Amino acid sequence: MNVFDVVELTRQMIIENTISDASNLKLAELIKDWLKQLGFDVEFQIQKFNQNSITKVNLIARFGPRDREALMFSGHMDTVPYGDLNDWTKDPFTPRLYDGKLGGLGAVDMKGSIAAMICAIEPLVKEPLRREIIFGLTFDEEIGLIGAKYLVESNLVKPKFIIIGEPTMMKPVRMHKGHIYVEVVCHGSSGHASDPEKGFNAIKVASEAITVIQQFADELKMSKCLEINPPYTTINIGTIHGGIKPNIIPSKCVINFDIRPIPGMTSQSLISDIKGRLENIGTFENRPLVSMQATRIPTEPVSTDQSSEIILIAERVTGERAHGVSYGTDGSILQKLSSQILILGPGSINNAHKPNEFVAINQLGLAVKQFREITRLICITQEERS
Repeated sequence: MNVFDVVELTRQMIIENTISDASNLKLAELIKDWLKQLGFDVEFQIQKFNQNSITKVNLIARFGPRDREALMFSGHMDTVPYGDLNDWTKDPFTPRLYDGKLGGLGAVDMKGSIAAMICAIEPLVKEPLRREIIFGLTFDEEIGLIGAKYLVESNLVKPKFIIIGEPTMMKPVRMHKGHIYVEVVCHGSSGHASDPEKGFNAIKVASEAITVIQQFADELKMSKCLEINPPYTTINIGTIHGGIKPNIIPSKCVINFDIRPIPGMTSQSLISDIKGRLENIGTFENRPLVSMQATRIPTEPVSTDQSSEIILIAERVTGERAHGVSYGTDGSILQKLSSQILILGPGSINNAHKPNEFVAINQLGLAVKQFREITRLICITQEERS
């Protein structure tokens, strides 16, 4: 008889505030207790951030034969902010059961998935394993995959297979886009607006820069990855800020945009290409009119081969063909471990990052069942599988 219930575990996790400006230690302690009950060895990677010394932790749990082509379950413990409380039917940290759904901040992204992983593993720890089972749960995925970077840099685990439990409606995903944040600064020379010719208008420079960026975006549509929608590298200009007052010639204008590269493209080549185009806009008083930089460390696209063992097993268990998605995951960093990466989890990404977030309870149940079967096929002894 199983001790853990997937809805109850998800409820308990929702109660814990793990927004990125808060500590995730209490949630990690809760999960640690559950996994230790199953016989896992559990350790924390502890980091402290900002002047308030907020504690953030990665959780690494291990069970079974060490270093034997391990399977790692991966999930992030943090959530996005809840936004305006007035947009929520109920307090974001108060779980709400209604209409076959479990609501609350992090329900689908991705506390429900972590709960399903734990419940899936519970009966398997009593069976002989030919591969180690690992949990690698991270902090601050939502603000830059920070915990995943610490996990990879620690060199503590080298799993052959990784399941990342982002919400995919339990349809296997084998590839996704990368993500690059870019800031472009356009320079001019200030002056009185009564004689615009005596200055140099940075907003006019910005309009030329935007034209260059849009032309580049149109060219990128020529290279396609048909398993992802949209099937090409996208550019979105998100913000533009320039000038002080209408009667002052603006000396500076800042454009921020993001690039989502498809598999097969690298952030380095894209940044180099667009930077060169912007530099061709010219100079003013012996300095470039435009300067550009990535404002975060770029994350690369992910692609696991269609014929990889974990993809074939996931397709067999779910009855769905693996596909690609346009959003990113910790996989951008975890792929540095040279692992086969599968993205698979309960609920819809369309219910994440918005008020009244929820996960369907039948999706949680399906996740437990399918995570368990995938694990059985990968990790149970050869004798058990034959």
